[in-house]
Amino acid sequence: MKATELNNRNEKNAGNAKDFNNWAKQKNVEVLNSLPGVDLKAGQKVTYTNDYGVKFEGYTILGFCTPDNGRCVYLDKDSYWFPVDPKNLTIECENNKQAQTPSIGQYVFDIYYNCKKQVKGIANGLFYIGSDHEPVHRHEFIFPLPR
Repeated sequence: MKATELNNRNEKNAGNAKDFNNWAKQKNVEVLNSLPGVDLKAGQKVTYTNDYGVKFEGYTILGFCTPDNGRCVYLDKDSYWFPVDPKNLTIECENNKQAQTPSIGQYVFDIYYNCKKQVKGIANGLFYIGSDHEPVHRHEFIFPLPR
């Protein structure tokens, strides 16, 4: 996915969040910021994995509702009105992991090509590394570099 496509997706997700808020007000839906027994909170970035194992990164939790067949988490996706099950979500970024995330210009060790590459860009959970700006996920490289 190209950086421009990722920016368009972020803009679309922001529009979905606005639509969600309007929908919740119009339908008088009670939206909670958290739920007892659910280790998630509104505003967290998550990856949603559907029932077929396909992963969708870069969603933000908009809120929670009373669980219905396990579904209780609203995301900024196209079907924002349809909650998902927390078991299908993975938190993308925690405070303790942010310190281990490289910035643009820093070097990482690419596990696939077994070499050091420079981070050229970062967008929506993808890191663009090396001279070809190859998009990779955080688990595909080592950072900080081993000594």
